[in-house]
Amino acid sequence: MGWIYAIGPSTGGAVKIGMVHRGTIAKRLSHLQIGHPQQLVLIAQAEHPNPQPQEIRIHYGLGAHRIRWDENDFRRREWFLRTPEVETFIEILRGVQTPEDLETYVERLLGEVRCDLCLMAIDLQAPIRAAGGVG
Repeated sequence: MGWIYAIGPSTGGAVKIGMVHRGTIAKRLSHLQIGHPQQLVLIAQAEHPNPQPQEIRIHYGLGAHRIRWDENDFRRREWFLRTPEVETFIEILRGVQTPEDLETYVERLLGEVRCDLCLMAIDLQAPIRAAGGVG
């Protein structure tokens, strides 16, 4: 079992939307806190048996709100501006009770868009994740 999470300052600032499949969110939070100028907190979380495809699809769906620091650095592609759409995602993530709830929301987020790009990204990121990158 894994988790989809939103981590960021308790108010304002950017939010990291990510996933943990091995390890804990607390460990991820402590790693993210290193060198971050603001106190980070776990804003929302939802459990899912296979979080990676959901995370990629969420990133795709919220892509217009992504902070673009460095497109070549996978680790920096998971930070988002706290726009009304991202805040809506956070509120929905807080209310997720089952993996199916999360999947239903992700389907609505993407609408009718077939996410071939998401499927390709899963295939491309598998070796990176196996090597300890991205996440």
